[in-house]
Amino acid sequence: MGARIRVASVGRLATIGGDENRLLQTALAMDPGRVEHVVIVVDGTDHLDERERQRWAGMRQQYAAAGVEVVELAPSRRGGVAGAAARAESTARLARELRRRRIDVVDARSGVPAVMGVAAATAARTPVVTLTSYYTSWFEPLPQKLVGQAMFARLDALISDAQATLDDFDTWRWSHHAELALVQNGILPATSELTREEARAALGLWDDPGTHVVGHISRLLRRKAHDVFLRAAATCLESDPDLRFAVVGFRAEEEPDTYDELLALRDRLGLVEQVRFVSHPGPVGDAFRAIDTFAHLSLADSSPIAIHEGMSLGKPSVISALPGNRELVDDGVTGLLVPPGDHLAAAEAFLRLAKDPDLAERIGAGARARYLERHRPEIMAANHLALWERLLARHGRR
Repeated sequence: MGARIRVASVGRLATIGGDENRLLQTALAMDPGRVEHVVIVVDGTDHLDERERQRWAGMRQQYAAAGVEVVELAPSRRGGVAGAAARAESTARLARELRRRRIDVVDARSGVPAVMGVAAATAARTPVVTLTSYYTSWFEPLPQKLVGQAMFARLDALISDAQATLDDFDTWRWSHHAELALVQNGILPATSELTREEARAALGLWDDPGTHVVGHISRLLRRKAHDVFLRAAATCLESDPDLRFAVVGFRAEEEPDTYDELLALRDRLGLVEQVRFVSHPGPVGDAFRAIDTFAHLSLADSSPIAIHEGMSLGKPSVISALPGNRELVDDGVTGLLVPPGDHLAAAEAFLRLAKDPDLAERIGAGARARYLERHRPEIMAANHLALWERLLARHGRR
């Protein structure tokens, strides 16, 4: 076997969400005999709250156990001229790190790491540069759009987890030099050591084992459409007052007011007893174990990790029919699809699954089968490796 491919993934810790988990799962599943992988973080941890610090510490431990080194550049978060100078110095440091390690592939992640990673890779003459991104919206303000278009002229490939996202980028970009590469998400199954009753107790949910609970599991962001979920809950309760609903997720640093807005909406709808908000510090598998039907009604997403987690546990689900979500979910086979923003359709789907256990069981089994077929982490890692090898071959490298 020849020398291993040296890959540097360049990311950030503004939040610890879907992309950070995708990168971790890729690194853990990668063949260490073929890839020498380093993760370079371009911001520090001073802005993380205690929960996020704990999660990051756990992620670092997993990287270390897999033999993946993590480097934190921790540049200044200041704005203005001083901040720009600090970012420029961090980019120069990143370029030196790439040269010192003789990196073959820079795997830049969306946003600020993309700008820094592509600039540093160009300065270091790294053979292959890829960008993993999920939305064109980050590049929409004019200054960022011009920077993004310049970046695309240097990229060898744009990677995303949904074909719909790649299609959006294909329309947005001016340069067609970069290959558009679909690498679907792959995750380890969500796990829980608790029984259904124990999980409900841990989350502070209803203790009656006969209570059917519908749960929306995601960070509290407006685009996740928890307001639609609450209105759907109110509609369901008109027909079946015994149903219960749980919103499971943490406040998002970028939208600190969303939680209070949702609580106020719940109170206005008269759902104080029937809807509970939970911020669970334990494994996400506990949340899935506690609920009977999983809901993900987002208004904008690429390929949400939460949907994959629900599929890994065989949960019957109600999912908004966004383009990326339709690539994951076959309506009536691996989930029920509803129009985005339509609380009446969501309510109808919740009631169908609650009233038809056979349908719920079939959909859950179909979701689990789809996960095993397409969304395990070793599949995602193998697809990344095949792409990197193909791009290096174009450059005349191993």
